[in-house]
Amino acid sequence: MKKTRRFASLATAAILAACAVVPATMSALPVSAQTVTITQATGNAEADHTYSAYQIFKGTVVDGALTGIDWNKDIVNDGALLTALKGDTQLGKYFANCTSAAEVAAALNAKVAGTEEGTETSVFANNGALTQHFAELVKANLKDNVTASATSAKNGTSAELSITADGYYLIVDDTANLQTGAYSRYILTTVDADSDTTLSIAQKASSPTVVKKVKENTDVDDYTYTDARGSQTDKDYNDVADYNIGDAVPFKLYGTMPSTIGDYEHYRYIFHDTLGTQFTAPAVGDVTVKVDGKNAVGATVAIAGNEITVTFADIKDGNTITASSVVTVEYSAVLNKTAQIGLSGQENAVKLEYSNDSYWDGSGTPTTSKTPEDKVIVFTYELDVTKQDSVTDKKLKDAEFNLKNAADKYAKVDENGYVTGWVDSEEAGSTLKSDENGLFKVIGLDDGTYTLTETKAPTGYNLLNAPVTLKLDATTANGQNWDVFDATKALTDLTLTVDTGAAQPAKTPGEGDSFGKYGVVETTVLNTSGSSLPSTGGIGTTIFYVAGGVLVVGAGVLLITKKRAKDAQ
Repeated sequence: MKKTRRFASLATAAILAACAVVPATMSALPVSAQTVTITQATGNAEADHTYSAYQIFKGTVVDGALTGIDWNKDIVNDGALLTALKGDTQLGKYFANCTSAAEVAAALNAKVAGTEEGTETSVFANNGALTQHFAELVKANLKDNVTASATSAKNGTSAELSITADGYYLIVDDTANLQTGAYSRYILTTVDADSDTTLSIAQKASSPTVVKKVKENTDVDDYTYTDARGSQTDKDYNDVADYNIGDAVPFKLYGTMPSTIGDYEHYRYIFHDTLGTQFTAPAVGDVTVKVDGKNAVGATVAIAGNEITVTFADIKDGNTITASSVVTVEYSAVLNKTAQIGLSGQENAVKLEYSNDSYWDGSGTPTTSKTPEDKVIVFTYELDVTKQDSVTDKKLKDAEFNLKNAADKYAKVDENGYVTGWVDSEEAGSTLKSDENGLFKVIGLDDGTYTLTETKAPTGYNLLNAPVTLKLDATTANGQNWDVFDATKALTDLTLTVDTGAAQPAKTPGEGDSFGKYGVVETTVLNTSGSSLPSTGGIGTTIFYVAGGVLVVGAGVLLITKKRAKDAQ
């Protein structure tokens, strides 16, 4: 305890004395070359960035240290800056006695006792919170439009600042109307303009990301991500799915944080999710928002048409947010009868809007950027069945069927053939009836196995003696990173395999008029006319034998009667 109190006293004394001693040099921050390059951070290179360098202190670099320090009064409003430094609640005690640039530099170089006896640490550490706050006050007290040098960093390249005078500089990301990525935090550095080497500085910024996934109701490659809890796997969620019209389709959004989230005291965070118009949006209360698996605090859900917006005015208010945090949004939307059959499917997209300026103080409306869109796609298919004569190929009207899925549910369809749901009993299901062209359609089917049963044959024709098994098989591709979203890469084939359980021919997938990957599959069901089959249990030929016998007996009686009459004469 005595050592702790002694080190604290020494630290306070060092801080208070800093401005009373005018040093000959300033060397706490990096010293390098005439050319300063700023490399854009990974994940923050979507846009060009423009940087400006402002000379705070003039001087001469000798042996790596800035000497002869004075204000650059053409750039810095030094009187206002000194007032701001002294009056600031965080920095005031460090600059209380300062009256000149040299004394401010001395305060920036101040050291305090470390935790171990005989060690020292810098009060204004590189990239430290106090150093950043000093940079904020300098930026607020620069004279208008006075810039030492400026350049633009093209996407994925470095900005190059050509600085021709020694000094201590503030480098600011001055990009106008930034729409993607984030502004770099302020950079402070000492520059030796006579050096023949280059000073390379990494941009102090990063951006969040967002992805959207859809749950498939058959096995797919599961989506795995990492959040503050570790690795998480969401079974059956990925990029592509197929469903029946009328099904509730589950979607999930995943938003990450920038690696520099610790630089932000406040952070605006907004999901902009767009459903295809072929979906009926959920109710607000059916949207679930979580941060690292826990119910989120401060999320506002709004739904207008097919736009779902989830807004955190400040996601750091009430939620524990780290660089590894992931925000998830879950909901289900019903696929309706406006669905596109097969290609091009129903595309759904999300983008994330986020704070791009770490110096936002939480008041008013912050500047924001947006991520690129991430998309998923949902498909549905059509089954066309034609009823015809097995010999003449005549199309047969008024054949009646029902359709059952692999879960033993019966299809309900509307008057146009669109699926409206699946029910438990045959009576509650729909009767599928062939028209004058022998055709009926079932529109809006998931891939899978179905059973088609004829319940009434056309007049003069025999009922099928066994159900028809139909296997609708879609070939889809998950887990792709498409530079340009292309539905043809998501759905590459669609086939129908038919097993009639009898001698019923079926078209080979892709043959004749089959539409294959365009979403429509078809088959023909044949009927035979008349009856050539034996029967049991009826009266058969017996009645003819009995009638014949009666006629024979009657003839005999008549013959005997006539003979007796003749003999009597």
